[in-house]
Amino acid sequence: MTARTPPNTLFTLLQREMREYRASLLWTPVTIAAGLVLLLSASVFFADRISVFGEAFMQVLEHERSDGSLNISISVGEDEVTVYRRGELDERLGPPLDLPVSEPEAPPPPEAWNFSRDWTFSPPRAADAEAAAAPVSEDLGGLSPLLNVVHYILVLVLFFTTANYLLGTLFDDRKDRSILFWRSMPVSEWQTVLSKFAVVVVVAPGVVFIVSFVLQVLTLALAAVLAWRLDLPTEKLFEGLALGRLALNQFGGWVLTALWLAPIWAWLMLASAAARRSPFLLAVTPVVALAIAEALLFGSTYVIGAVVDHLPKLVADVEADPGSAGLYLFGPNWRAVDLPSMGGGLVAAGLLLTGAVWLRRHRWEI
Repeated sequence: MTARTPPNTLFTLLQREMREYRASLLWTPVTIAAGLVLLLSASVFFADRISVFGEAFMQVLEHERSDGSLNISISVGEDEVTVYRRGELDERLGPPLDLPVSEPEAPPPPEAWNFSRDWTFSPPRAADAEAAAAPVSEDLGGLSPLLNVVHYILVLVLFFTTANYLLGTLFDDRKDRSILFWRSMPVSEWQTVLSKFAVVVVVAPGVVFIVSFVLQVLTLALAAVLAWRLDLPTEKLFEGLALGRLALNQFGGWVLTALWLAPIWAWLMLASAAARRSPFLLAVTPVVALAIAEALLFGSTYVIGAVVDHLPKLVADVEADPGSAGLYLFGPNWRAVDLPSMGGGLVAAGLLLTGAVWLRRHRWEI
């Protein structure tokens, strides 16, 4: 029997992890994506104008249309003023009549003005005001914000599933004694720990990105169907949409987030390797105790600040918050990254993984 080469060993370990934790790492994002598709489909086929798409693509359509069909008609009654959109007014009153347009009368001299008469104000059509309208940014064009939202819903799910996986993976091996089987195999502790870390950094995100791509394509299709049902210009939905750039921003955002999250993930693995009862309490309690002690003794918050900087959060303005881990809605700003802080976190991640390997090798009993 020939010995396995390291690449084959790594592949076997990754395959084993995905099979054992397929419920959380594979089926959870697939189920969430399927639920989102059903919700969006229901909004298209049963909710008419009221939809979970919100204002994302309706704003695009209203901004881009210049044929005047989105003008607002005003009906003045005896006691009230009612505002209708053009389509709603047509439904109530039928198609508009083609009445001849008379030449406007010359205004009377100021002394002859009669303020008791009725005046009519005719605002300019949308086509006339198109040049004055603010242009849509290339980065925010089309349905890109909506697609980013559905993508980062899955990324948010990924954060929770990977945290749960890391807290349990080394602990469960010791709890069910499967560590004895793997220690009898020609697999080193470093290979085992790094394979589990690679699942969080590469494999699980790869699954999420595939599911996210399918979900975004289905979202575009459902948006087109909804626009078609509302008799709105479907082609306007895709004018400012750059799928390649959007995918690149999403991938770059994850790479930057993964670099920031590395020490957090390594700390969770260390807690999983050291815990005898609850890895979660072992991971949280020392950090909370150290933060409280620092605040009481020195009045500073460096510990909690360092932890918060490495936790994911929504980053809508990369200029205001350029260097921390987050959900980068408009792409990461690599030039503004705090490299010393990130480098220190990566060094800490290496030390923590070394500690997890040592614990797995010498203190594996529960």
